[in-house]
Amino acid sequence: MKIKIPQSNIEFISNSTKAYLLKDLIVEFDGLQFTVKKGYKTDGASIPFIFWAFNLHPYQADTLTPAILHDIFYETELYSRASADNNFLFLMRNNGVSSLKRALFYIAVRLFGWIVWSRHTVGSVENARQFLVVKKMVK
Repeated sequence: MKIKIPQSNIEFISNSTKAYLLKDLIVEFDGLQFTVKKGYKTDGASIPFIFWAFNLHPYQADTLTPAILHDIFYETELYSRASADNNFLFLMRNNGVSSLKRALFYIAVRLFGWIVWSRHTVGSVENARQFLVVKKMVK
């Protein structure tokens, strides 16, 4: 299940490290279909600028889809923080991300994800939920 977003499906915001989805992102896993709606704002994989020089750019094809899903799982609080992080690890593995890169990203979200999680408000969670549709898969 490798799902990579073509760069043409995101539009970068001027003078920012953020981008908007230009098309819906649809991913199926764990018996569910997740649709992240067009217009969702992402920062890709939240990587400090200093690490970009080490080939850890936030918009790399192999990590972009897992990062977007991880972000929306956090923002919507659809899953607990730990479950969202474990899903991120699973999605990276299934998207062909190297074991070293997976480990680095996973450790980073486990160590520092609480900072983002603690900033949530009722309003921010409700706003994020406008951009996510979850459907149970029918076999």
